[in-house]
Amino acid sequence: MKKINTAYVDDFFEDYYRLLKSYMKTEGLGEFSKMLLLHPARNSQIDFHQNKNTQPFSFDGTRSKEVMLRTQIDHAITFTDKVPNTKKHLKLLLALGKLSTQRGELSLSSDIYSRILFKTIGKKEYAAEKAYAYLGISRVFSYQAKWKESHAYAQQAKAIFEDIQNFKGRAEIENLIGTFYAEKGDLAKAKECLSSALKIIQKKKDTQLIAMIETNLGICNNIAGNYKSAEKYFKLALTKFTKLKDGKRIAENYHNMGMLFTKMKKYSEALRYFKMSIAKSKKANYLQTLAISYLASAFIYARQKNTKQASEYIGLSQSYSYYINDRLTVADIYKVKGIIEKLNKNFFVAESYLLTSLRINNELNNKLNYAETALELALLHRELGNENDSNSYLFIAKKYFAKAGAEEDAKEVSTMMN
Repeated sequence: MKKINTAYVDDFFEDYYRLLKSYMKTEGLGEFSKMLLLHPARNSQIDFHQNKNTQPFSFDGTRSKEVMLRTQIDHAITFTDKVPNTKKHLKLLLALGKLSTQRGELSLSSDIYSRILFKTIGKKEYAAEKAYAYLGISRVFSYQAKWKESHAYAQQAKAIFEDIQNFKGRAEIENLIGTFYAEKGDLAKAKECLSSALKIIQKKKDTQLIAMIETNLGICNNIAGNYKSAEKYFKLALTKFTKLKDGKRIAENYHNMGMLFTKMKKYSEALRYFKMSIAKSKKANYLQTLAISYLASAFIYARQKNTKQASEYIGLSQSYSYYINDRLTVADIYKVKGIIEKLNKNFFVAESYLLTSLRINNELNNKLNYAETALELALLHRELGNENDSNSYLFIAKKYFAKAGAEEDAKEVSTMMN
């Protein structure tokens, strides 16, 4: 059998089997467990390998293995449906849904959470499990930047958590809703939700959730240009995640530190953190952070006019982003591709990429990314000598930076206009 961490799908198998085996052992499913948990790779002749070019996966083998994985999960769910202890079965499904979401298997996780909702219809004794399923689906939609759907499910979860007085659940929902507002550029509401979440959970001393909230407060402060506060929150969170040995969250915070130094234009330090994030994300098989750290690195290489390295990293980011259907990152990828094409003097192609990024960010109602792309369009038209168009985009950029609460960026654009 292959060692753990040699390929993404193999690692998903390992995580899945550890989770399933642990659950089935507690249920005393002996013989079935032995049969189900035979690792498919032991009997398969499929050549599972990583493509060494820009594509992160070999989709022929990976796709076949995904089918086997889905088949195993379906068999496990069917068999464990017969187990009398329904609460433990629902907890297994919640754990499978969470694992699938973390690994970027959003369609699978959505199906699992929907199954939980179906099984809990009219059963008040499973209210907590139902609420966490709503929370899980809300997260799935948030990764796809489907804010309306995500917010609707979050509100349903919130109502149940409040009804059953589940404080941890309430804090998780406030944290999630806070990220909605931050992504859409409403920093005041974001901070209000995150501060509320922190207040709720402090009494429970849930270290991981406190660190997650601190991370999001750091992101809000970074957007607002409060760099000292942002660094403080990121370091507080990183210390906690390190003690918890949470590789995925450590990778996220390395990325956040990289974004902090990017905003401060300390590019060498930013690249150092992005490299740490990429290495940790690969080890933890965290596709979301891999995608955005490759993207952020590509942006810096473009700023340094290293178009070769920028193109390589943007290709990797694009492959991961398409795989997990991360529309926000895809919009930013088009922005960076526009910057690269401008450096290559392919001005028509550059404008096309930037306009596509602008359109998608508008559709996703992301004020901050919309402003950043408008600024790149202003710089493009300035280089082409189109002062009227350049000034129009500078006006748009300033307006949307202000709407997003990015006052320092708005001031910088004002300086450019003068």
